[in-house]
Amino acid sequence: GELDKRDRAPRNLAADGAFRRLSEELGDAADAVLERADQLAAHCPGEQPLRAFGTAEGATACLLHGAWRLLFTTAADATFSKN
Repeated sequence: GELDKRDRAPRNLAADGAFRRLSEELGDAADAVLERADQLAAHCPGEQPLRAFGTAEGATACLLHGAWRLLFTTAADATFSKN
């Protein structure tokens, strides 16, 4: 299932090896994305990158303000639309 049986939280597909069970190629691609995310984290724009995110103040105070699209997730319960 998509949810952890104990606490009903979404399963982390990378942590439990689900990508690699589907195919080595998918597992390698997922590993590469996660490695790149770890590399980018070292360049996080400040101590509180989401300070004021989603608030009126966010346009000027939040370093990550703007439009974002989810391109990759390890959450098993994620759904995507064509938009």
